[in-house]
Amino acid sequence: MWLVESIRSKRLIERRNAWTREQLLEYQERSLHDLLRYVWTHSPFYRDYYAQHGIKEGDLAQLAVHDLPILNKEIVMESFDQLSLDPLLRRDRLEQWLHSEAKNPYQKRYMVVHTSGSSGNMGIFVYDKEAWGRTRGIIMAHSTLGRAINPFRPFRFAMCVATHGHFGAVTAAQSLPRLLFKVCTCSVLDPIQMTIDTLNRFQPEQLGGYPTTLHQLAQAALEGKLNIHPQAVTPGGEPLSEEAASTIEKAWGVSPMEAYASSESMCLALRIPGRDGLTLIEDEHIFEMLDAEDRPVGPGETGRLVMTNLYNRAMPLIRYDMRDYVTRGTRPDHERFDSILRVEGRVNEALPVRLEDGSADSLHPIALSEFFVPGATKFQFVSESASRVSIRYLAAEEQDESVREAFGRLLKMKGALSSTEVSVERVSALPVDTKTGKYRLVVLSPPGGPA
Repeated sequence: MWLVESIRSKRLIERRNAWTREQLLEYQERSLHDLLRYVWTHSPFYRDYYAQHGIKEGDLAQLAVHDLPILNKEIVMESFDQLSLDPLLRRDRLEQWLHSEAKNPYQKRYMVVHTSGSSGNMGIFVYDKEAWGRTRGIIMAHSTLGRAINPFRPFRFAMCVATHGHFGAVTAAQSLPRLLFKVCTCSVLDPIQMTIDTLNRFQPEQLGGYPTTLHQLAQAALEGKLNIHPQAVTPGGEPLSEEAASTIEKAWGVSPMEAYASSESMCLALRIPGRDGLTLIEDEHIFEMLDAEDRPVGPGETGRLVMTNLYNRAMPLIRYDMRDYVTRGTRPDHERFDSILRVEGRVNEALPVRLEDGSADSLHPIALSEFFVPGATKFQFVSESASRVSIRYLAAEEQDESVREAFGRLLKMKGALSSTEVSVERVSALPVDTKTGKYRLVVLSPPGGPA
């Protein structure tokens, strides 16, 4: 049934190709009002939150999206148990499930992903069957995967991401229907040679993953170490540099089809041939790009992205601050969708570690931004040397052993467990960068002393 829902969504989205911009905006307005009526009835959180901001049920039909209060991850997580009437969707139950060895779908009804994000605050995001099918339908309607549907010859798709948890990218890859896709997932914690060997055996027709990893693999291909011939390369999860894009194109003769995705919505924007930047998927979302005073920015200007998810009733996100900064593009008159020239976002450092064979390596920043321990809410990783890491964390109660065990599992997968010394400290506040005043997930100590 999950496959049927995905194909149904793909066809639904493809039928919208003939829409004008005016039809798109009318659809957004109808969908928003349907969503507002739904959350007023089915979400105690939204009903109370809107009432606190002076919104009454009778106001819903007249409201535009900019009339609503803005949410963020902290508000959503603090109010998680009131978002839905479903007793299965309670934070403590989901946190314990995420920390177990259980596999999606959760309770055979929901796909659940988690992220801490580069801000360090853990978030849990839930999709029901219809919403998960819609995320896959979006990707299939706009990408190579959609053209790959052939029950007589499964399409070979490889993904190089963080594979050790219920993260969005690996969950999306591993849940692709095996009737249509042969899937290979490579961990960013694996030594690069292991990934090269795996891909040489698998021979993917499409290769996805974090841009930094794909950049490494493209360099390996140019050096003759990696012998694959992907028809499409799809980076996502972090900014794609010009150098990485150029190296990918040189290695495989294809332009990378960058995607902007998140745990909050698995496909926000895609690089579509013939258009500059990333095309926003506006038939499934309402996007706002706002300045510090919550005013819309113009083309070429940078603002923070605020997203309303129009398709997910399991966990509605309305006027949700993504905390990513994007540069707004220019929309030609004949185009339906707006675009963003680039995602500024945040770029974290990799964390140096010493492998057990004595060589230097690092933990990918996304593996760290997805680090999760029940009861702990925020982390900071301090590199005191290539063989010594200090972890600071926030929690209501001491979780030293759980944090040490969870990080030890990362080190073991990387091959650095016995060669990396780890200290753990519960703190009342995480220090910020003295120069920028901003929190940093990874702190690299200056030579000669600790951070």
